[in-house]
Amino acid sequence: MTELLPTLATFPWASSVDIEVRGGTPGELTVWHLGDLVACEPYDGRGTISLGTLPAGCYGIELTQGDEVVRTAVEVSLDASARHRYGFVVDYSPDRDVSGVTDLARRLHLTDVQFYDWAYRHADLLGGGDETVVGALSAYGVALGRAFQIADDILDATGDPNQTGKSATDAANGKLTATALFGVEGAREMAHNARDEALAALNSFGSSADALRDLARFVVEREK
Repeated sequence: MTELLPTLATFPWASSVDIEVRGGTPGELTVWHLGDLVACEPYDGRGTISLGTLPAGCYGIELTQGDEVVRTAVEVSLDASARHRYGFVVDYSPDRDVSGVTDLARRLHLTDVQFYDWAYRHADLLGGGDETVVGALSAYGVALGRAFQIADDILDATGDPNQTGKSATDAANGKLTATALFGVEGAREMAHNARDEALAALNSFGSSADALRDLARFVVEREK
């Protein structure tokens, strides 16, 4: 299974945007920004993709390998230190392998960028793209992305493969998940808190944001 993992959660402006490719084979790479095609070029199968420097903004990345398409997203910021962050503290013995934890953190940040980019591009559906709207949708996207990833970890741990459609779980693939770190109930509480954060971010919107509210509820209630 191919996986794309950007080397940073947010790339500072004027720095190279690099993406680690795990399990990749040669294919075609495409880069999108707000629905516009930025680049399309062949990928030679090496373990790292370097996109060079990109203007500030959010970008969707697709790698097509035959019938398989894998995606991720990156953010390039003029002030990377100003971006919202979240995290957790874990105590490890000196010889403990922490790669699973760092991979989990990278996946959570990437999911947030994907939903943030979607919300930003659709700001006009909620009545405009001024700073207040974009700020609220950014907060919504961060919380929604976190809720989605944690709920996905819960499905991996508790769901029926025949219903979820997953032939192999992240845990079976050696990936450290939220349920492995905090237990199923702890992860479920985190997902519900993230859902509530997403809903709270939409408080300034009326019924025009009901579809986004339904989406926030769906990502933690879904069964597949």
